[in-house]
Amino acid sequence: MFETLFSPIKINKTEIKNRIVYPSMGVWYSMDGKLNNRYVNYYVERAKGGAGIVTVGPVGIGEMGLGLAGPSINSDEAIPSFAELAKAIQNYGAKAWIQLFHGGAYVKPIQIMNQQPIAPTSIFSVFSGSQTKEMTLEDIKNVQEASLPGKY
Repeated sequence: MFETLFSPIKINKTEIKNRIVYPSMGVWYSMDGKLNNRYVNYYVERAKGGAGIVTVGPVGIGEMGLGLAGPSINSDEAIPSFAELAKAIQNYGAKAWIQLFHGGAYVKPIQIMNQQPIAPTSIFSVFSGSQTKEMTLEDIKNVQEASLPGKY
C-alpha cells in the first residue's frame, strides 16, 4: 500500500531515499538569529525518523526581512553552522533543504532599527502595528539577491 511512499525518487540529479518530506515548521528555537543545539537536534531527529528530505526553516534573509524569531542566513558567519546542520541531517540519509523567508509586513520597525517595513504593497499590518512601505524595484532586487544560492 505504501510502496511508492517508501520508494526512492530522483529529482534532477539528486537521489532521495524515499518520498517523505518533512516541511519547514517554524519551531522558533533560535531567538537570536543563530543556530543552537536545540534547533539542530530538532531537525536531526526528523532525519533519524526516516524522512527523505528535511526542510529547515523558515530562515530569515535580507536586512529588512528578519521579522520573526528564528535563524537567519544574513552573513558569511552563518554559513558554517548551516553547513554543519546539513551534514548532521545527511548523516542519517536525508537531504537537507532550506526554506528562505522574508518577513515583509510581519517585521516590526524596532527589529530593523526603526525603519519602515517593506512589503509587496503598502498596508497597515495588524501583526506589526505599523504601516508598510510598498517595495520598489530596487527593494525587490535586494530581496532576490539575498536569497541567491551562495550569496553568503
